[in-house]
Amino acid sequence: ALQSFLYNNLVYVSLHDIAVECVAPIICTGIIDGEVSTIYAPFMMGIFNLYNILYALQAALLLGIKKQDALQALGTFLGVRG
Repeated sequence: ALQSFLYNNLVYVSLHDIAVECVAPIICTGIIDGEVSTIYAPFMMGIFNLYNILYALQAALLLGIKKQDALQALGTFLGVRG
């Protein structure tokens, strides 16, 4: 079955003034869901993963997952195989 996207749930992420040190491993502070938050993903690296993390966090928030729970899970996430 096809699912339609609700356009009012579209999310946009942006990265401003990200230093190289921010992406290996990923440790960044920024605004997430209107509050200053720190992303700590010690087993992830690369700017593409930071974008993936930001979109995944927004998806988690839209699904009703608490931001702190999602951020805490990133600290143990080992990535996907392949």
